Amino acid sequence: MIKYIVLVLVIFCLAFFIITFISGVYKTRSVMNIYVNEISAFVSCKTIYEAIDTYHKVHGQYPASLKTLGSSNSPYICEDLAEGKRQGYRYVYEPTSLKFFVMASPLQFITTGRFYFHINELKRITICDQEGNCMTENQYLTYVKGLVKE
Repeated sequence: MIKYIVLVLVIFCLAFFIITFISGVYKTRSVMNIYVNEISAFVSCKTIYEAIDTYHKVHGQYPASLKTLGSSNSPYICEDLAEGKRQGYRYVYEPTSLKFFVMASPLQFITTGRFYFHINELKRITICDQEGNCMTENQYLTYVKGLVKE
């Protein structure tokens, strides 16, 4: 009888260990996906900025939409960015005659990303969380470097 109790306890402990390990791996992987999405959004905002700036220099005006930047005639950005969605983020572009604004927001806050990324015609990028706490590009890069070291 004691052998069976010990055997059941051993099996229970092994099962608990395996479940804990698997959930830890899943959680780590999930967090890493969020980091990758956020860094992709940061880089994509800069890519969109460069595309808009180049388009403006060539055509003398800002493009009407992201789709204009991804047209087959002269693609400045890849198709998924031109459609406004890429790797867990949605991209919104708002032009005027003298200015523009691009915002990347998570498709599902916390699940696909934790930050909003904004860039304007001055190439000023701001990164904000859901509560409105914002950081500059340099602060964000310092934050990311800290994640890499962990």
